[in-house]
Amino acid sequence: MATQPPAAPRYDWEPPLTSERPDDLQSSDLPDITAPATDALPTEDEHVPAPDPVPPPRRRFPPLAIVAIVLVVVAGMVAGLGIVASTVVGLIGGSSEVVYGDEGSQYSIEPAVVLDAEGNEVTDSTGGYDTPAIVGEHTIRWEVWTGGTLELAATAIDTDATVPGAAGAQVLQPGYRLVTVTFEAVYAGAGEYLPDGEIYLAAESEAAPYYVADIAAGLLPHPLVDADTLTDGQTATFEAAFVLPDDAADTLLVSVETMDGEIMYYDAR
Repeated sequence: MATQPPAAPRYDWEPPLTSERPDDLQSSDLPDITAPATDALPTEDEHVPAPDPVPPPRRRFPPLAIVAIVLVVVAGMVAGLGIVASTVVGLIGGSSEVVYGDEGSQYSIEPAVVLDAEGNEVTDSTGGYDTPAIVGEHTIRWEVWTGGTLELAATAIDTDATVPGAAGAQVLQPGYRLVTVTFEAVYAGAGEYLPDGEIYLAAESEAAPYYVADIAAGLLPHPLVDADTLTDGQTATFEAAFVLPDDAADTLLVSVETMDGEIMYYDAR
């Protein structure tokens, strides 16, 4: 006779095993798994949103179009250079026409000329960068916006000047020096002419690879900014000051730039 295996031990906290259905469980409480889930489907009256459209692929410029754009830009740059070149040729070859004020107010500006000590016009290249004018000997003359002329001469230069008010004390950084230049300007023509703002002074040297600005204002007693307004035949005297390295004195040039952009040079060595 076969013996039944011993029953598994049970614990007090486990519920009793039973095959009976609980009396409180009703059939209506159970989900009907045979009916379709119609509540998840849209009805005919409901609007189903359309899916978001897929953006079209971005169009790229073909290589030939990029080449064409580059050619147009280069052509514009060449045209601009042609305009600048024609302007420079006009200034070198003769007079140029400049417009100031209202439309139609035009006048002709002649290139600056250099005069010798006797007042005669120098016909060579004196006054240029390679052959600068000589301090105390040459005068630069050019036409100004009033229609008159201005004669500007560098009359004196001190390449080792002392700072005014310093009583001889060394106030500059070691290795630098103060250079001062005295100018005399004579105006001839109608109306009035103010040198300040229409004359630009600077110093250049191979030892200083940049333009050195005039710092006379507030340092010297007669800077360009304090020059008086001139009428026909009047003269103004003013000074310029530059701080330069000591080794700049051997190749020092003082530049005078007119209002129309022409630059003339004085030898300050």
